[in-house]
Amino acid sequence: MGLFTRRPDARTPVPAATASPWFTSRPETEAARYGGPPESSLPVNIVSMMDQFGRFEFDPMGAGVVDASGVWQNLVVPLLPYAQADPAGFLRDLADAVVPAGGWAAYGGERLVKELLSGDLEDPSYDRIMTVALHFLRACGVPSLRLNGYESSFWARTTGRTEPWLYSRQMPTAEQAALTELQPGEVRCIAQLEAAPDSNAVFVCREDDGSYTALIDARYSDTDPSRGQTRWKSAASLHDLYLEVGRSLQVPSHWYDAEFEPYFPYPKPKIDWLPGAAPSP
Repeated sequence: MGLFTRRPDARTPVPAATASPWFTSRPETEAARYGGPPESSLPVNIVSMMDQFGRFEFDPMGAGVVDASGVWQNLVVPLLPYAQADPAGFLRDLADAVVPAGGWAAYGGERLVKELLSGDLEDPSYDRIMTVALHFLRACGVPSLRLNGYESSFWARTTGRTEPWLYSRQMPTAEQAALTELQPGEVRCIAQLEAAPDSNAVFVCREDDGSYTALIDARYSDTDPSRGQTRWKSAASLHDLYLEVGRSLQVPSHWYDAEFEPYFPYPKPKIDWLPGAAPSP
């Protein structure tokens, strides 16, 4: 099989996409409302601002009609004067507001801090925000691949010293899985990563030498919608290949072949960034 091959026409049907519900009901970004000087106080609606900013940061593609420049202008820029004039006071007041609220507000707060204050922050207020934000994501079952560098680093030097991010379920043995064998040259779609019709997909095939290969089926580029398949992983058996692909994806994708489902080490997150997931808190 060549490095790039066309997607088979007879593809397993994939359920229709489900749009993110967040900005469907709240299409406008918050406008900061102040009860004191902007250079020394937070907006009175800081919790709802951070709730919205957190959801946008986590799922910007689900923002619908909300423009990213509007998010920056309405949710970030108004907070610059206070953050720059008194970073310690800003962090203390932000923590006092979003830590009790938790959830998306805490996540939005920890993401906001890095937009306003650069460098490695060693501040107890920042640590409070980060702790609550990460435990929120963890409780929702969000996989570690969704953490950025400073989030992963913070987790590793705090709770992660004694606990894993998520607890993996036991993977099936080859006998338990009872996979349908592939014929030499056969190609099978086992996962579509996201809801968009042009989302990346994972195919597996059996090579002429008896080994197995996983391929990523994707658009060539943002400007070229034609598709190709790139070799991704290989293994001596279909079972071993499914183990490798499952470990890389971590949680169930938008669509997956029923035989592949047991190979995801973690369950679907309890959060609305994946269609079919439980509503987010």
